[in-house]
Amino acid sequence: MPKGAPPHILAIDLGSGSVRAAVFDLKGRLQGLASAPLTPTTPRDVPLGKEFNPTAVWRQVAGLVAAALKKARTGGGGIAGVAATSQREGIALLDAKGKTLAMGPNSDTRAFFEGQAIDEERGAAVYRVTGHTPSLLFAPAKLRWLQQQRPAVAAWVASILSLDGWLAFQVSGERALESSAAAELGLVDISSRALARDLLGSLGFPSIVPPLVQPGRRIGAVTKAAAAATGLRAGTPVIAAGPDTQCALLGMGVRAPGEIGIVAGTTAPVQMALDAPIIDEKIRTWSGLHLTQKGWVLESNASDAGTAYAWLVATLLGRADVTAFAEAERLAAKAPARAGTLAFLGPQRADMGNIGPKMGGLLFPIPLSIGGADRGRLLRAAKENLAFALRANIEQVEEIAQRKATRISIGGGMAKSALLCRIIADTANREIAIAREAEVAALGAAICAAAGAGCFSDIETASRAMHSPERIVRPRASEALECQEHYEKWQGLTKQMDGLSSFL
Repeated sequence: MPKGAPPHILAIDLGSGSVRAAVFDLKGRLQGLASAPLTPTTPRDVPLGKEFNPTAVWRQVAGLVAAALKKARTGGGGIAGVAATSQREGIALLDAKGKTLAMGPNSDTRAFFEGQAIDEERGAAVYRVTGHTPSLLFAPAKLRWLQQQRPAVAAWVASILSLDGWLAFQVSGERALESSAAAELGLVDISSRALARDLLGSLGFPSIVPPLVQPGRRIGAVTKAAAAATGLRAGTPVIAAGPDTQCALLGMGVRAPGEIGIVAGTTAPVQMALDAPIIDEKIRTWSGLHLTQKGWVLESNASDAGTAYAWLVATLLGRADVTAFAEAERLAAKAPARAGTLAFLGPQRADMGNIGPKMGGLLFPIPLSIGGADRGRLLRAAKENLAFALRANIEQVEEIAQRKATRISIGGGMAKSALLCRIIADTANREIAIAREAEVAALGAAICAAAGAGCFSDIETASRAMHSPERIVRPRASEALECQEHYEKWQGLTKQMDGLSSFL
């Protein structure tokens, strides 16, 4: 670290449910955090669509940056570097002058039919090259929708950015697309780590992709306008980071091949770090890029995690705020384990080649007069549901990679639940390392910024110095044995629930 370097790093994290600004010191300790809900709107004429108001989002981000700096008791001059991370699959489309023409989250499914057409035409090639499916989630289908439904707008599109790339553009005025973020938009050949030019050409995708940059590389510097809006110092380096899940791996110290990171947030991706790309022949998983040099990831996503649990908390307790979650934790902790209640509320084993609506719900013995399921049992069953799904996805990644995980780490908002982490360790019958810093995605972005600003020689060194230390939870033999029986029951009933999905 250069002598006299500013002592702090700023990370901006545009997630699936909220946006936050976080200030870290160079030991990875959170010094200031400001966050706010982030809710996209549904256009009246596009019922499957979700979109952001870019002006409102930037105004919100700028205010959060100023608030985080204030909480950290540092001015803009105390920030050595800035980086942004964001939810994957979300995109922003800019014209030649830098105006944002369209901006949408990962939940934007307006390109359902365009994606279906791409998969019918070129689905096998798309998955083989990009490691991602179904196409409705990714940039080529979304742009095709714009070309077909809004041709006048499509004609003005000059650049496509990931949402973290858009944030970096707002701060620096420079257009760049970090390589792992580009991969999560379906634009990269996973094997070569380069833009999938031949595939994109065959899909009619125009030449609107800005230069691909590596994580930890400088994009530009904070502009005077951004400095005035945020309180940052003009000229502060702006560094490429990457998608929130990959940044979270850095924040948890998941770097070596064979290590698994679980990001238990709105969804619950399970990613294994690899030293070579793996494409699943059965099309169950995604393949992407790790932020370390020449690293890859294999992902099996448990789907709705925080979303499903928040819905249940709100349904049972009438709200889903901090107080309600604390009460839900207390109720679930008092409930008996594996009390005959099973939840099927979203968390499941990934099968990306076969996604769509499924039947779910809560199962418990009847008649209610001789037992029943109170709120605590239902809440605990939801936690057990997530633990079962995480085990299934861990085992699926190991099966495809043909290797046992050498370490399993978990971070994210749901990892704040000590009860959930205990249930996961017992259910998986594995030692689980829990990140002490919940903001692992923001920390990962800060690690990239610290490396790019010259505070450390490279991302790996920065990650070793800054990643969140772990709290280890070990499985209990007696509990693990009982969990095995309950897990097998959940697996069997999951297959039966899948059969009921044909009635949808």
